[in-house]
Amino acid sequence: MEWNDLEMVMEEMSFPAQFTRWIMIVVKYVSYRYLINGQMNSILEAKRGLRQGDLVSPLLFVLIMEYFHRCLTKLQKDLDYNYHPKCAKLRITNVCFADDLLLFFRGDVKKIQLLMAVFKQFFEATELTINPAKCIIYFRGTQDQEQHDIMEEIHFTKGRLPFKYLGVPLSSGKLTISQCQPVIDKMVRKIQHWSTKLISYAGRQQLVKSVLMNISGYWMQVFPMPKTVIKRINTICHNFPWSRKTTGKKAHVAWEDVCQPKNVGGLNLKYLEDWNKVTMLKILWNLHMKTDKL
Repeated sequence: MEWNDLEMVMEEMSFPAQFTRWIMIVVKYVSYRYLINGQMNSILEAKRGLRQGDLVSPLLFVLIMEYFHRCLTKLQKDLDYNYHPKCAKLRITNVCFADDLLLFFRGDVKKIQLLMAVFKQFFEATELTINPAKCIIYFRGTQDQEQHDIMEEIHFTKGRLPFKYLGVPLSSGKLTISQCQPVIDKMVRKIQHWSTKLISYAGRQQLVKSVLMNISGYWMQVFPMPKTVIKRINTICHNFPWSRKTTGKKAHVAWEDVCQPKNVGGLNLKYLEDWNKVTMLKILWNLHMKTDKL
């Protein structure tokens, strides 16, 4: 990131001049020294870039991406531009999370050319360019010839749905049992680790509550899980405290009783089918009530 470009972006976004000067002082007045073979080298002054670990750097990065978002928003005035069919109602062109950028466009060459023109404008303003080797494009409902023409235009890697993002698969339909298999495999690996053979009965209970339940709970906060998968997870969590295995001799205790609160004789574990319904209701509540959320 060129410092002069960052200053120009802040000025274009109408930040106060004094505030911009303060930020640029924080960014520019930095130097580095390296320990090489036990000796410190001479002072090296930085000329560009944002420091990793600095509290201001993520906020400045967000400003740069906000500039990119505004460049994309200007495309709405272009008569040749159309939203992605599934994004038109909410007028979404892009979603940025941390250092990941998701772009949504109608699948034809003309729209992609408009997108690349925005990237060119963004590069000229910030000196930041795209790396096609690290970019993936996904097609849905696009003819093969159109896909080929688009690939010739942008040279991105072609991906396939579903793909994994933030630890969970993203798909255009309901989750299948095979797509949920990674979460089951991860739970089994935790149980089969050699250290689990050495922990006590109380320790195994805690492992189920703090580790296994959290692994499955992360997925259940995002998707309605298939009943077969929930049943398999319940079996793992049910059998392990008594047998230390995912299969084999079953515990002679009803799972419904195990999930009861401790004051009525249970172990206060989550009944996953009900937990999944509750998390899905929370998502529905957010969709209906929180108008500020995407």
